Amino acid sequence: MNKGKLHKADDLLNERYGKVGTKSRKIFDNDCARVILGNKIAVSRHQLGISQNRLAEMADIGASTVSRIEVGDDVKLSSLVKVLHELGMNISLERDC
Repeated sequence: MNKGKLHKADDLLNERYGKVGTKSRKIFDNDCARVILGNKIAVSRHQLGISQNRLAEMADIGASTVSRIEVGDDVKLSSLVKVLHELGMNISLERDC
């Protein structure tokens, strides 16, 4: 990549993580989705004025699990659902076209 030259975001993603549909790009896209979800959960928790420790108590999970969710690490689905429930959040799923 040349310094000082403007690039399209898609071109940069393709160069670094592979084209859409490749294994490496799928891994990247999945990692991004987890990080985005975790960030939304952290923002919601902050807006409600709840600490990670308190949320963990409310959801009956470990505080480290709340932290892992918020940074986008893999966690058990049951733990994620408990956290979402305690924050009054839900997930709406839709198919990409």
